[in-house]
Amino acid sequence: MSNRIVTFLKRFHLPWMPQTSRSRFTPASTDDNALPPGIEPCTDFELHREVWSLPNLPGVLIDIDIGPDGDWVALCAGTEAGMCVVTPRSVLPVPGLNNRSLIRWVGKNRIALLWADELDPSKNMELRTPDGCVVHVIRVDWRTIDALVLGDRVAVLYDEQGSYRNEYPGREGLCVFTLQGDIEFRHFTDLRDPPDPFIDCSNICFIAPDVVGFMSDLFEDVPDNLPFVLLNISTRRQTVHPSPFTFDFSLALTWDGQAIIIYGSNNDRNEFYRWVPGAETAQKIGEYDGRLRDFGHGRFLEITPTGGAVLSFRKIEPR
Repeated sequence: MSNRIVTFLKRFHLPWMPQTSRSRFTPASTDDNALPPGIEPCTDFELHREVWSLPNLPGVLIDIDIGPDGDWVALCAGTEAGMCVVTPRSVLPVPGLNNRSLIRWVGKNRIALLWADELDPSKNMELRTPDGCVVHVIRVDWRTIDALVLGDRVAVLYDEQGSYRNEYPGREGLCVFTLQGDIEFRHFTDLRDPPDPFIDCSNICFIAPDVVGFMSDLFEDVPDNLPFVLLNISTRRQTVHPSPFTFDFSLALTWDGQAIIIYGSNNDRNEFYRWVPGAETAQKIGEYDGRLRDFGHGRFLEITPTGGAVLSFRKIEPR
């Protein structure tokens, strides 16, 4: 467990303290003969789930994130004011948002609130202090589908409607913004090796402070086998790894240091796969039902109605 999770959990007493749970997870079976070519069952990993609850939230939990010092921030809907940003110290109304909005903790003292649909062309991301003061408003363009924090920067991913449109910066497909609102990296414009068409992508994951990973339809003639792409923002180069199986439009990805863990591709919405880029086969770890996103270092953040959970896979040591 990372230091920020430990710090977060130490702030609270029961019922906020975590409980390790493996509910709703079905491990892969070596007797599974229905796996498609390129997939092997894997029984070497077990799922660990650290759960916490946030009682008395003012509405339906839409998104949540945890800061480096253990503080949390949540985005709730269904309140009298519509949407609101909730921290341990405040409840801040933000009317006019919708359920596709995102919230992220950036650096030590900034909260990024992103609109997933265009409300006002002049602003799509607000940077706030934990006390709610708006310190900067940034236009990141519409149709944002994912956001990943890279230290004091925010990587924003757009869906295919953003990539195909002429409006800037959404047509770049992926951009990295500083806390001052400057665009540090634009996928189409700044990549040193001209990419194949950046057609579509469903989410991104953290690899290193300057490296992100994603699976995208880079090749128009192979629309189903989405390759895994390692993008280095500093060197402005990317490495493409063709996948051995149809991992199309997954719900979430995470990188464990050696392999990419894929959750919920279109073909198998509840299944986990683990694949080492370059390997000819991928491994099915098991099945799970949850709303997940990348939390870095081989972990997923699950958003539940009353709080969240951190999911990770651990190698089963031989006895």
